[in-house]
Amino acid sequence: MFIKNFFLKNKGIKQTVFKNVFWIAMAAMIQKVVGFIVIVWIARHFGPTVYGQWSFALSFVIIFSVLANFGFDALTIREIARDQSGAAQYIDNIFAMKLLLGSATFVLIVFVARLLNKGPEVIKLIYFLGIYMVINTFIVFFQSIFRASQKMQYETVCRGIQALSLLGFVSLLILTKSSIIEISYAYVCAGIVGLLFSAIFTWRYFTRFSLKIDITVCTEILKKAWPFALSVIAITVYYRIDTVMLGVFKDDQAVGYYGAAYTIILLIIGGISFLMNAIFPSLSILYKSSMAKFKDNVNLYFKMVLLLSVPLVTLVFCFSKTIVNVIYGNKFAEFTPLILQILVWSVLLLYTYAIYSVGLSASDKQKVYLKGVVSGAIFNVVANLLVIPKYTYYGAAVTTILTEILVGGYIGYNFLKLNEMKLPIIFIQKVLLSSLLMGLTIFFCIHFEWFSLVLSAIFGVIVYVLMIFILKAVKRNLWTILKT
Repeated sequence: MFIKNFFLKNKGIKQTVFKNVFWIAMAAMIQKVVGFIVIVWIARHFGPTVYGQWSFALSFVIIFSVLANFGFDALTIREIARDQSGAAQYIDNIFAMKLLLGSATFVLIVFVARLLNKGPEVIKLIYFLGIYMVINTFIVFFQSIFRASQKMQYETVCRGIQALSLLGFVSLLILTKSSIIEISYAYVCAGIVGLLFSAIFTWRYFTRFSLKIDITVCTEILKKAWPFALSVIAITVYYRIDTVMLGVFKDDQAVGYYGAAYTIILLIIGGISFLMNAIFPSLSILYKSSMAKFKDNVNLYFKMVLLLSVPLVTLVFCFSKTIVNVIYGNKFAEFTPLILQILVWSVLLLYTYAIYSVGLSASDKQKVYLKGVVSGAIFNVVANLLVIPKYTYYGAAVTTILTEILVGGYIGYNFLKLNEMKLPIIFIQKVLLSSLLMGLTIFFCIHFEWFSLVLSAIFGVIVYVLMIFILKAVKRNLWTILKT
C-alpha cells in the first residue's frame, strides 16, 4: 500500500516531484532508448546515404510540426497545474484548434515539399513522416494533460506502448528487407497506436473532451499560447535547420554523417528534457505560493544538473571514436566522431541554462525566453547559410555551439536579474576543475596505454568524484533537492 501511494498519488511537493521524475524518467528511457535503437538500426542497415535521406525528411517535417503544436502543450501544463477547475473547457477548445492546425500543417508540408529539389523517394518520406508528426502532436497534447495533473504514470504507459509498437513494426520491416519508405509506414502505425491509448486514458481518467469551440476562450488561449509557440518554433529551427540546410546544399551522405552524431546528442539531451518536464508543474506552483522556495529549488537543480552534465560531456568527448564505432560501425567512423566531439559541448551549454529556461516559463516570463530563442534561431539560420556551403557539417556543428552560447547567455542573465539571484561562480569553477582533471586523467591513461578504455573511463570518474569532495563542491544541503 505504501509503495502504491508513493508512486501513484501526490502527497507533497518533495514526494510528488520524485514521483514525477521517476515516471517521466521511465517514459523517457523507454521512448528514447527504443527510438535510439530504431534509428541506429536504420543507419547501420541502410548506410550513410539512405540514412541521410531519412534524417533530412525527419528534420524537415519536425520544423513544420511546431505549427500544429502552437505552444498548447506547455500552456496546458502550466494553466491546468495551477487551476484544474477550467480544465475541460481548455482541453475542448485546444483539441478543436489542433485539428484545424494539424490539417493546415500537413497541407503546408506537402506544398513546400513539392518545391524541393529532391528525388521522389525523399518526397514520399516527407509525406508519411509528416502524417506521423501531426499524429504525434495530438499524442503530446494528451500527455500534457497527464503532466498538468502530475499523473505521469499514464504517460509512461502510453509512451511505452507506442515505443514498443514502433520497435516491433520496424523490426519486422527491416528483417524482411523492406525499403526506407516502408519504414516510414511503421512510424505512422506506431503513432496511431500511441494516439489511441493516450486518447482513451484521457477520456477514462481525466476528462471527456469534445469538439466544442468557444471563440472567446480560443482567443484567450491563443493570446497566452503564442509566446510558447514562437519559442518552440525558434528552438526547433535552430535544432533542425542545420540538417535541412545540409540536405539542400550538400549530398545525402553528408547529412547521414551529421545526423548520426546528432542522434547521439539528442539522446543525451533527452535526459535534461525529462527532468525539466517533471519539475515544470511544481515550479509553476511554487512561483505563486513561495518565492523563496522557488529560488531555492532553481539553485539546487542548477547545481545538481551541472554536477552530472560536466563529466558526462567529458566522457563523450574523450571516447567519441569508440562510441561511434560501437553504435554505427565502420561506415560512419571517418567523419562522425569529430562532429560528435564538437556538438557535445552544445549539450553542456544546454544543460547549464535549462533550469533558467523552465524558470522563466514557470514564472510567467515566457516572453523573455521567447526573445532569447528567437534571437538564437535567427543567428543559427544566418550563420548556417554562411558556413555550410564551405565548411559542411563541421560548420553546422560549430554554429550549434555558438547558438547555445548566445541563447544561454541571454536567458541566464535575464532570469537571474529578474529574480534577483546570482550565478554560483565558485561552485561552477570547482566542477569545471574537477572535470578538467578527469579529462586529463583519461587522456594519459589512453595515451600511455595504462588501462583499457573501460578502466580509463572508470578511473577518470573516480578522479572527478574525489576532486568534488576534496574541493567541497558538494555541501550537505545540495542533496536535499526539494524542501517540503
